[in-house]
Amino acid sequence: MAVAMSIFHRRSTDLFKALVIRFPKQYFCSIAGGDVDEGKERSSDRLGSDSHGKELDLVLACLRVDRVAASGFGIGRNKIKNLIASKDVFVNKLNTSQSDLVNEGDEIDLTRSKEKDKVVMSRFKVLTIYKDLTKKAKRRLVGVRYGSMIISREEFDKDYAHPSK
Repeated sequence: MAVAMSIFHRRSTDLFKALVIRFPKQYFCSIAGGDVDEGKERSSDRLGSDSHGKELDLVLACLRVDRVAASGFGIGRNKIKNLIASKDVFVNKLNTSQSDLVNEGDEIDLTRSKEKDKVVMSRFKVLTIYKDLTKKAKRRLVGVRYGSMIISREEFDKDYAHPSK
């Protein structure tokens, strides 16, 4: 809170707004008024909800996995192509090929690092794909890019489908 006050006193309102948006409401508002339900977690306070990710509005020529993942994660297409070939990209917890198409609601997971006890991943979730094309005949979609997720190696091996060799 002291950081927020010092930022506010320096009149750096952009940083103050970013700080206020990052933390849940109960850090800045009084709960005495009773506007927060006791014992219930609001969906906006859960990790992995839309408030903990960065919403992106993307315009793409096609909805292939390599193009959507490259734009969603901010990585070059050649690097994504190599990650797909090395089986580090999953769509809805299944391994994918670069020519597969993305649908609304799909979650694209990118494995950042695999260690013996944990796996670090990033996630991009496709929220909306607009039916109409832009003036240059491209597709528009809205998605959310989440930060790094750390999951246990056992959970990763259990949930994510690996190709049988």
